[in-house]
Amino acid sequence: DARVGWLKTNLGLHHDEIMVGRKKFWVKADLFVDDKPVNIIEWCRDNPEGRGVLLAWPYNVEHPELPSNARRLTAEELLVQLRAGFPEWT
Repeated sequence: DARVGWLKTNLGLHHDEIMVGRKKFWVKADLFVDDKPVNIIEWCRDNPEGRGVLLAWPYNVEHPELPSNARRLTAEELLVQLRAGFPEWT
């Protein structure tokens, strides 16, 4: 899968650190990344202490406001924020 390959290459994640599935709001984590706004909104609602990142793509740019614990970022912006430890959210 191209998504898994990108995560491994760009973030150094291993296959056991990546989840692909439908009930994403069930995942408890510090950070959740997805390209579907409804997944980010549901996950942020159920994980108020976590951080949700909506990967910005042309098909989701027009989506309304995200929860306060979520940001819309391009893949490149996500990499910069990950390397910096998300300083704007601290």
